[in-house]
Amino acid sequence: MAFNNLFFIFLFAPVVVALYHVVPKRAKNLFLLAASYVFYAWGDIANLPFLFLLTIMDYAIGLLLDRLYGRRNAGARLLLTFGVLLNLAFLAVFKYTSIGMPLGVSFYTFSTLSYLFDVYQGRAEGEPNFIDMALYVSFFPKVISGPIVQYGDMRERIDDRQPSWGLFCGGLTLFVSGLVKKVIFADTLSGVFGTLYAMEQPTVVSSWLTVIAYSLELYLDFSGYSDMAIGLAALFGFKFDKNFDHPYESKSMREFWKRWHISLGAWFLDYVYIPLGGNRCSKFRQFLNLMVVWVLTGIWHGATINFVFWGLYHGVLVCLEHFALKEKQREWPTWLRIIVTDLLAGIGWVFFFAPTASEALACLQHMVGIGVPLASGATLYYLQSNFLLIALAVLASSTLPRRGITRMLQARSSIFSTLVAACYVICFVICVAFMVGNTYVPFLYFKF
Repeated sequence: MAFNNLFFIFLFAPVVVALYHVVPKRAKNLFLLAASYVFYAWGDIANLPFLFLLTIMDYAIGLLLDRLYGRRNAGARLLLTFGVLLNLAFLAVFKYTSIGMPLGVSFYTFSTLSYLFDVYQGRAEGEPNFIDMALYVSFFPKVISGPIVQYGDMRERIDDRQPSWGLFCGGLTLFVSGLVKKVIFADTLSGVFGTLYAMEQPTVVSSWLTVIAYSLELYLDFSGYSDMAIGLAALFGFKFDKNFDHPYESKSMREFWKRWHISLGAWFLDYVYIPLGGNRCSKFRQFLNLMVVWVLTGIWHGATINFVFWGLYHGVLVCLEHFALKEKQREWPTWLRIIVTDLLAGIGWVFFFAPTASEALACLQHMVGIGVPLASGATLYYLQSNFLLIALAVLASSTLPRRGITRMLQARSSIFSTLVAACYVICFVICVAFMVGNTYVPFLYFKF
């Protein structure tokens, strides 16, 4: 089941939300766990045993870490190592072999690893209640594509959360915002990207247009999912931190990756970079630490060599900024820094959408004019016919809509508040019309 599904929007989600708010408090977590398992198993029930098995294994290891060995002694380190290797082996078997990959395995495996690390580091105690532990791993808003909420951050919310009308309304508006990003923009851009990438005679302009379309599609698709997930969680009283913060307005690659998939970046920071030594070591060691993180980030996304190249590419860029260009960049005009950052990020996305390294290299060659003309009649047609869509997608990717809505609400005028509410209702209706009239397009990060 997916969030951009009419059955989910008009039946599953309303029924689950309504029942959740009437069941007794002591049964709420059990009810949410049951709903999460139904949600996860809806598309293919064969995926559910793998999720359940991993949850049981880490539940037992967490209790052993906490009760038998204590923390940070030789026994605990050995048990932690065993648990980490078990989780990574589970992930590798499904993700990097020909065996079919269970939906969301990359995300919920990192959740279980977070649990083990947090118990070992003393950020949280081993969870004695299996239902609460299983809910952390399987909570349906985040189980398939995140955000990757660390156990230490979610533990208190599992025990004691305080739903409120403000949180509920904020969740609804955030869900609708994410739906707009996905259904109206990302899905439409998906068709544009597919057409451009399949052109038999590419040009420089069409190659750059392909990259721009994919860059916007990927952001609006994944950030749209994250907005919907965070909004859904708010309907049940969970407050999750934002997972995207308008990365295409960044002025450096380091800032870009602090704004893109924030929960994954925080996971690697807390559980890989800092344990390796972080910034508390020589510059050479810092360089190695950063490169390790980026290579692992690439491997997390996929099993092909393209993702390793992507990780190395961004690792080198981040290291160059960190060690050599930090002060020089500040001398550039803000608009130039943003454009350069977006161009570098777009070049990196080529390794994401190209299925092979040779196709990625061919696309990069086309972008600089090797073996292809500057433009063609077909290219100019696609540019003209999709210019408005791309312009609106750029606007949707910026902070301008949010700033405009915030200013209207801060005016404390009932007229403005009514107008904002009406806009959300209209946007929701348009999204439903798009879903009825168009073919279903899955979220891009489902394949990661």
